[in-house]
Amino acid sequence: MDIREDDLLALSAEVLDTLLRDHTTGRNIFWATHDYEALGSDYDYHSEILPHLITGEHGMVIRPRMLFLP
Repeated sequence: MDIREDDLLALSAEVLDTLLRDHTTGRNIFWATHDYEALGSDYDYHSEILPHLITGEHGMVIRPRMLFLP
């Protein structure tokens, strides 16, 4: 199942912000993978995931892995 980040944003920006927050550090979670680096420096391994990076024109960046299986 895929959860559309745009739908979460439309429902509540606060909900999306909460889901992206690392409650231990108080900062947003980070990509923790090199898979997205081709999209630019905002998608580097240690870069925080920000709402504008996964919504709007970037709304299909995060996809369930099962959609990529052959």
